[in-house]
Amino acid sequence: MMLLELQDETDPVRNQTLEVTETHLAAAVVCVQTLAVSRHLGTGSYSWQFFQAYCNSKLCNVLFTHELAKRLQGSSVTCYSVHPGIVRTELSRHVSLWQKVFIEPLARLLFLDPEAGAQTTLHCALQEGIEPLSGRYFSCCEVQEVSDRAKDDAVARKLWEVSESLCGLSS
Repeated sequence: MMLLELQDETDPVRNQTLEVTETHLAAAVVCVQTLAVSRHLGTGSYSWQFFQAYCNSKLCNVLFTHELAKRLQGSSVTCYSVHPGIVRTELSRHVSLWQKVFIEPLARLLFLDPEAGAQTTLHCALQEGIEPLSGRYFSCCEVQEVSDRAKDDAVARKLWEVSESLCGLSS
């Protein structure tokens, strides 16, 4: 919120939180108390535990954007959660050789190139008339519905408070 205090109200600003699919959101459950104490969304030695932590982080992005939009209501600043699609990136540089052999051919065949993956983000940043949709989740340049978990005002507010505390911004 410190940056927002510096924002000139006459200059509309759009903030986007990159997001992933509803499938990830459905798999996610955020324990805000655990986050506050342990400072992480889950870890483990099994791939499903890492996937769960990843899903939790995506749910947090949507909840955080939802809360941010509520706090910005009445200003010229808007924000959106954005799912860019499954985009070919360089994330595979951090995996083992045998995983690269499996992942990279699939990525070339099935994943979006970065330009295509940027379209929903660009849509939310540039499209006029979507300001009333601030705080909503976009995929394929369209607003999408999210699970009930991703619309929980109490959890979004608590996540905001914990985030402020973890960043040393709480009063």
